[in-house]
Amino acid sequence: MGLIFCLVLAQDPDALRKELAVFDACELPDVRGRKFAVHDAGAGWIVDGSFVETTLVVRRPAPEGCREADFPAFCGKLRAGDALEPGLCAYWALKLGRDELARTLVELARKGAAGRKIPLDRALVDGIAGATRYQAVTDANAGRPRTELLTLWKRIASLPRNDFSAQASAMAADYESLLQEDAAWKEPADAGARAVFMLRDAAARRIGGPCHALHDAGFADPARKIYGLGWNAIPALIERLTDRRPTRAVSGLSDAAPDSFTLLTHAEAAAQLLRELTGVTLENTKGTAQTARDWWSEHRNLGDERYALRRLRVDPAFAARRLVELDAEEHLPTLVQHATVSAADRAAVLPHLAPYLGKKHRIPLEEWLNDADLRVVALSARALLEQCGTESGALRLIDRLKTAEKIDARCFDALAPVRRREAAEILAVRLDVPEARRALAEMLLLDRDADVRAWWERNGASVDWAELRRRADRKK
Repeated sequence: MGLIFCLVLAQDPDALRKELAVFDACELPDVRGRKFAVHDAGAGWIVDGSFVETTLVVRRPAPEGCREADFPAFCGKLRAGDALEPGLCAYWALKLGRDELARTLVELARKGAAGRKIPLDRALVDGIAGATRYQAVTDANAGRPRTELLTLWKRIASLPRNDFSAQASAMAADYESLLQEDAAWKEPADAGARAVFMLRDAAARRIGGPCHALHDAGFADPARKIYGLGWNAIPALIERLTDRRPTRAVSGLSDAAPDSFTLLTHAEAAAQLLRELTGVTLENTKGTAQTARDWWSEHRNLGDERYALRRLRVDPAFAARRLVELDAEEHLPTLVQHATVSAADRAAVLPHLAPYLGKKHRIPLEEWLNDADLRVVALSARALLEQCGTESGALRLIDRLKTAEKIDARCFDALAPVRRREAAEILAVRLDVPEARRALAEMLLLDRDADVRAWWERNGASVDWAELRRRADRKK
């Protein structure tokens, strides 16, 4: 008798509303009279220019390409898996008076929870917490006010215990601290301190790997301004090495893995910028800044340029990059001389040096065509072609590639993809040497680099790909 009563109760709309009441805390808009739409990456309701997705994420503005769709028909295509989407759709179905649809969707949500071996209420709370966390992280990157981000983290913390409860409490405290600093901010006289204060708004973004505050930053990003101050920014950056509060810079594997999205902390961003400015790792494993402070005490009087010159023999790639950034014209003779006498450092120095070379450097460039490293040969050939107006380097590179192809096509693997593209541009597009096109195309095919092959085809290199594939398969 009790089991029958429970089954009947479970079908009652009021019982369903109670089961889905956790969504009331999400402050969802009223969808009655709104348009339901789908786009290439999701589905949801268009509300006052925003797009409230069936995954609980709100996108502002609504994505382009939204197409009106039938909500019940969309719900009918949902399958058991995650509990959040059918649970949220059931909540909306009740609001729209579609009780029977809500019952079906709740059952689907229960199956999703059962797949995780947890009750439906816990599955829904975890789903809401995860979706709200993703919203908070991605909205921070988009520049949403910190007051609103604080509200999102507090919402997660206020939910029943979930996968992100501890993180949400910590993030709420961090945002409260940042807001207090914002309110108390008085512009200091020191330019480095002024710039590093704005590290909180660094908004670099990388999907598919770890984010770098500088390399993944937009043109106007605060991290670029900090880097531009060079030596003057180092003391303020060192003091941020223990600051674990979030910036706006975000990393994530993909939108299909929302829990992978994280915000770069002040400490992480400061450490990245310090490595770019000094070439060394200054943060230590104990989470203190003492290692960096000791380093600064030893080196502060050198200044950017003297420090970089001292690092030339120890870390030629870092030194060359910093010296051309600081004053390419002044340091060019030193770098050319170093690349000439130190063959071991040439491949590290030349990528930073090559854009500044011209006709008066033709002799060393032609000498470097004999380097054992094909990266050096390719960069020298490009400089000779573009800055000296001679094809001699490209023709020499062709000869080297022919020889390399006969010995072992994998010798070209040493070149990073961007270098392969440069070589392809020189050989195939600018010079249009058929035999060079074919030799290089075969190497790229053997390397199975789909991106480079696509680039090659877009840029019009006429190659018999079917024949090359047959030859490559025979050589495997």
